[in-house]
Amino acid sequence: MRLENDYRSYSSEKTAQSEFNSEENESSEKLKYFVSEVNDNYRNFQLLLHFLKQPKYFETQSLFHISDSCKRFLVESYYEINDNIAREIIGKKLSARTLRESELSDRTGLSTYLCKLQFENIKRIYRFVEDKEGSLFRIIKENFYLSDKLSLCYSRIIFLCRYRIYCGKKRLRKYKLEDFMACAGLMMQYWSPPRQLAIKILDDNFFLNCSQVQIRINPFFASHGPLCTTISL
Repeated sequence: MRLENDYRSYSSEKTAQSEFNSEENESSEKLKYFVSEVNDNYRNFQLLLHFLKQPKYFETQSLFHISDSCKRFLVESYYEINDNIAREIIGKKLSARTLRESELSDRTGLSTYLCKLQFENIKRIYRFVEDKEGSLFRIIKENFYLSDKLSLCYSRIIFLCRYRIYCGKKRLRKYKLEDFMACAGLMMQYWSPPRQLAIKILDDNFFLNCSQVQIRINPFFASHGPLCTTISL
């Protein structure tokens, strides 16, 4: 009887150990599978980056079998603009000397990688359209396959950066990106000669007129106290 009990105990322990080893092997196989999948996806993303930086070639590539809707989603996601990052960039020279990703990250509270990505995207589009002729909006839309909203936003950001229309003054900090986008749109529409380079050339009298307006309104703001606080820029 004792021998039989010892055998049963040994048999149950052996069965439990066998099941444990089987589960361990299965977990190990699953882990290898997931690691392999992650590595494959990383390699695919690296290959996709080439096309995302040149979306026009994304449409005709045969390396990835991706639906048109998925392509549009990937391009839109890659070139998406964060308002806080763009707000720090507009009106400044697009160079690493004047804008550092670490500084953008500190000011916006967003990751350095995201700041670098969006800064590089703006520079890439700026360099592409710099010497082109025609509608800035259409050139961006047709060559980068962006939505109307995103193409319009990029065209206005590039316009403000091209003319260094500085938006970082303390009195302007309360205004959001959309406010400056609206102003840029009006300047492009009413103070730029038609049929010029893609990056519109401002009328020669624009800055002179702005100076004259400032000279005239300064005495008004200086003498109207609380009203100035409400309506001043």
